[in-house]
Amino acid sequence: LDGLIIATPPASHFEIAQTAVEAGLPVLVEKPVTMEPGQARALLDLAQRRRVLVMVDQLFLFHPAYTALKEKARELGPIKSISSWGGNWGPFRQDVSPLWDYAPHDIYLCLDLLEARPSSVHAQLKASREVEGGRGENWLLQLDFKSGAGAELHSNNLSDKKQRRLEVYFETQALVFDDQAGAKLVLHELKGGALGPGQALKTDSNAPLNAVLRTFIESIQTGNRDLSGLRLAVDVVEILSGCSASSRQP
Repeated sequence: LDGLIIATPPASHFEIAQTAVEAGLPVLVEKPVTMEPGQARALLDLAQRRRVLVMVDQLFLFHPAYTALKEKARELGPIKSISSWGGNWGPFRQDVSPLWDYAPHDIYLCLDLLEARPSSVHAQLKASREVEGGRGENWLLQLDFKSGAGAELHSNNLSDKKQRRLEVYFETQALVFDDQAGAKLVLHELKGGALGPGQALKTDSNAPLNAVLRTFIESIQTGNRDLSGLRLAVDVVEILSGCSASSRQP
């Protein structure tokens, strides 16, 4: 056995990954890496001490439109703000809130782009109702960064259509990554702070999941033990935990 892919309910991730790492086995874990910040930090510490690869399936980091967006963003100057929408109708689950199901994608993209953790986090549960199979929820997350940038993230499983859209605003332009659009990446001029005319940018059509799996396999073959993705995933779990706590405050 050369490596292990963990695609089980999130509450079981830590125990399975811990056992694999203790045995020296590289693992690829679905997001969220764990449901508890303490477990996420413990897994990172164990992977560092045992020098074992733990990779997290943070899928959209490998999307060719996102990688092109990140490269283009370096040319456009400092990021002023980010808005994102992620959701669909379902899945409705008893074990995991949509906050932990959809929001990890939005959060890790923001952290990766801004190369920083937020200085403050606020979460608001905008809507919640029981549906067949579980609970439907609509969340709004607000992240503020020391650079002055802010992020407004919308995550829900009550949408009437699939959503994965990221808008990144600069001084006079904006980049929009929309996984459901024909043109996955568009550069817009800003008119009065709103999106103006846009120009589609060329991106590859490679499937991001293929890129994730290829990276995992190549890392095993070459002995790569890069844990930067796991560190990012730990930050995501800590932020999600903070969002959950924030939403319970009066």
